[in-house]
Amino acid sequence: MNEKLKFEKNINELNKHIKKLNQKFIYLKNFYEIPLKDEYIETIVNDEEDDSLDVIAYRFSKLQDTLGRTIRLWLFLKGENINNLSMIDILNLAQKLGLDIDSDAWFELRNLRNSISHEYEDNYEKIADTLNKIYPYLDELNYLIKVLNEA
Repeated sequence: MNEKLKFEKNINELNKHIKKLNQKFIYLKNFYEIPLKDEYIETIVNDEEDDSLDVIAYRFSKLQDTLGRTIRLWLFLKGENINNLSMIDILNLAQKLGLDIDSDAWFELRNLRNSISHEYEDNYEKIADTLNKIYPYLDELNYLIKVLNEA
């Protein structure tokens, strides 16, 4: 598959993940106050019909992975040589070429991705803390994905 098709496939995947993330955070906001508290998380976990936390963990992890691949493809399609570049170099180059992405925010999101994928179901305080740290980044992620959609 050529790089343009891979890019388009990744964009579709990003759109799917960000849509589900937005929906689940809207759902949580409709029933709980943000910032989320550990007792809210306990209620959500004990409600066996609510998959919000699982969906957020899965979609956020997949979004973060796909976003990295997509930025690399975006740079490649712009004619940049990205072979052997570290992620920090990729991010700095993308920013230099007009992609509004902050490397500190990127690595914070990466840490949150690692944290959310290793959460223990009964550590409600840690889960709430991680979700509360992800939530403020949604606007940036939505904007970044919108810009990539228009590329």
